[in-house]
Amino acid sequence: MGDVKATDAAFSRAARVVTLELVNNRVVVNSMEPRNAIADFDPASGRSTLYTATQGPHFVRDPLAEAALKIPKEMLRLITPNVGGGFGMKAFVYPEQALVVWASRKLARAVKWQEDRSEGFVSDNQGRDHSTRAELALDENGRFLGLRVSILANLGAYLSPFGCFVPTRSTDLVSGLYSIETIHINVKGVARRRAARPRSR
Repeated sequence: MGDVKATDAAFSRAARVVTLELVNNRVVVNSMEPRNAIADFDPASGRSTLYTATQGPHFVRDPLAEAALKIPKEMLRLITPNVGGGFGMKAFVYPEQALVVWASRKLARAVKWQEDRSEGFVSDNQGRDHSTRAELALDENGRFLGLRVSILANLGAYLSPFGCFVPTRSTDLVSGLYSIETIHINVKGVARRRAARPRSR
């Protein structure tokens, strides 16, 4: 994002360059109320109702209905009661939400799922895990000429709908309230490939 040529030019004429290396470690959200889902199915109307603690019912309902369950979104009603904390983690579609709706449709009865704290530590989407290098170009009077930011973002083992959004969208905030002539930001998403097992002979 930004103008790489203008930013490089600003750095070439800078009287001083200041560099900062930041590690924003990986965090487990650990919300007060672990994730949950209760689904019910009405055979007469063919409509499902899902009660689940989310931070955005439409963020969850639309892809859950259309992409995961392959039903029209009008056939899935999603109700979000008290959320019990989320911090971004509950804005995602999770497999358990799809499974309870699918199971309730197959069984024509209500199906409930509740994770415990230990399950949440390993299955909830985690956050951060970014390594950032920021460089600021200044003139002889200390005025900001350019900002260059490079980010390595750990996307985790499974790509989530917001996995790429978090490290890239937040770059809009990098300048804060300061007037900076030109900015260039380079974000690289990193995924670790599992090593192949050695072949037996």
